[in-house]
Formats: sequence, C-alpha cells, structure tokens
Amino acid sequence: MPTPTGTAAYGGRVPSPGQPEFAFGGAAEVDRAVRLADEAFDSYSHTGLAERAALLDLIADKLEAVKEELAARTALETGLPAAQFEGEATRTAGVFRKFATVVRQGRFLQATIDPAQPDRQPTPRLDHRLRAVNR
Repeated sequence: MPTPTGTAAYGGRVPSPGQPEFAFGGAAEVDRAVRLADEAFDSYSHTGLAERAALLDLIADKLEAVKEELAARTALETGLPAAQFEGEATRTAGVFRKFATVVRQGRFLQATIDPAQPDRQPTPRLDHRLRAVNR
C-alpha cells in the first residue's frame, strides 16, 4: 500500500484500530532524515550541560508517561508479555536519568587540573587544565 510519499508500507502482525502503518523509506526519506539530523546537531551542539540534562530527563518522563500504552502495543505486535515491556521502559527511563546526572555533573568531560609547581627545578611548572572537547 503506498504512503503519502509514494513508498510502500506494511501494518503490524496483529491488526487493531488506530494501528499505524510503517513505511519503507527510499533515498529521498534517508536524505531528509540525514539533513534534519544535521540541522538538529548544529543547534544541539550549542546547548549547555543543564539543557542537555533536562532533555534527557524529559525523554525519561515522556517514556514513563506512555509505558503502559507502549507495552500493550508492543505485546500485541510481538506476542511477548506487556509486563516485560513495562519493565524495559522503566529501565530505559532510568538509563536516561542516569546519563542526565552524568551530563549535569560534567563527568564525561574528564576535566583534570595539574596544579602549578612554582618551586620545581630547573624551572617552575604552570597550572595545567585539561578537558575533553567535542564529546
């Protein structure tokens, strides 16, 4: 069945009301996805650690808000128990929150301070501050 973009689509294994179709993407859809991701990276790369951590917390909150519905849908599509997927959603939300904490604290930047040694011989050493960048 064609979609609005003209590509083929398929439904889930267990049809139900309101179930979306999943489209097979072509080169145009891939190009669009890459372009949008590149644009998103440009703006996201200029955000601060607090804003990045807040985004990760928001993702966790949104995931937990829909975990029952998501688990029920996934159980229909796979035949696996919904409780398994609810547990996975809770665990995944916890991972997002853990990463938010790491980002908020800046631990991933691996900042180090090598203190000055003014009495060092033959010459004094200045204070060295190192930090990983572009992460």
